[in-house]
Amino acid sequence: GESVKARSVATNGSKTVNAKIAVNQSVSVETGGSTTRRSDDVAYKLLPMGNQKTSTTSVFSQAGFSVADPEFVLADSDLKSVNDDYSKGNDLAPATIRAVVQSLRKSQVPYLVLATFDVNAPSEDPATGLQRVSVSVTGRVLDLTNAIPREVAAVPPIQYYGVGADSATARTKALKDASIAAAKEVISRLNAAGVH
Repeated sequence: GESVKARSVATNGSKTVNAKIAVNQSVSVETGGSTTRRSDDVAYKLLPMGNQKTSTTSVFSQAGFSVADPEFVLADSDLKSVNDDYSKGNDLAPATIRAVVQSLRKSQVPYLVLATFDVNAPSEDPATGLQRVSVSVTGRVLDLTNAIPREVAAVPPIQYYGVGADSATARTKALKDASIAAAKEVISRLNAAGVH
C-alpha cells in the first residue's frame, strides 16, 4: 500500500512465504581402537602312563640303573597326593615332594627321577591331513643321599610330535617318543655328572 499526504509519502508492504525444509544428517564417530586378547583355558587331566613308564624304565635298565616302581616304594597317601597335584597343574606341591622323599629314603632309594609330560589337544597335521599331537616333556633327578636333596640332572622342556590316523594313536606315539628321548637325555646328564 501507499499513502500520500501533504507533507509525506508512506509505503508499506508485506509478503508471506511458506517454505518446507527437510534435513537428513548422518554422524559417523570413530574412537580409539582396542585389542581383545584371550588366554588359553588350561585344564589338566591325568592320562594312564603304563606304556610311558615301561619305555622310560627300560631305557634306565639298559643303561645299568636299578629301577624301583613307585607303586612298590611309595605309600598310598603319597601316590594319591601326587595324582591330586598333577590333576590340578604340572608341578608337585612342596608338601607332596617332601613326603615322597621321606618314603623313598625309608626304602633306601638314592635317586628320584621326576618326569612331566604335558599333552596338548590334537590338531590336523598340515602336511598329511592326519591327527597330530604335541607332547612337552621335562625331567629332573634328585639325589636323596644327603640331608637336603639336591638336583643332579635336569632336562628343560622339549617338544615331541606324534602323527596318526586318530588322536589316540598320535598321542601314544608322541608320548612314547618323548619318554624314550627324555630318559636318554636324563641318563646322558647323569653320566656327565658322574652318576652311573
